[in-house]
Amino acid sequence: MDETKVVVAAAAAAAVVVVVEVVEVVVLVVVVVVVVVVVVVVVVVAVVVVVVEEEVVVVAVVAVVVVVEVIVVVVIVVVGDRGSSNVVE
Repeated sequence: MDETKVVVAAAAAAAVVVVVEVVEVVVLVVVVVVVVVVVVVVVVVAVVVVVVEEEVVVVAVVAVVVVVEVIVVVVIVVVGDRGSSNVVE
């Protein structure tokens, strides 16, 4: 029975490690997607600024870009904190 308990405990520990790794990969994928979205938004802003010369549109688009970039920074900080805490543990 003792060997069975050890095997079960080892399997449970391995499962936890796999789940943590999967979560980290998913978070990294989300960060990459957010960065790609920011790049697309910046390109769209450049096109809008070239095509439309109205100041109101430019200000609105720049505001959207700033908000998206703030979100990206927050996500990166949160992911960085999680990563460092995982390494310490």
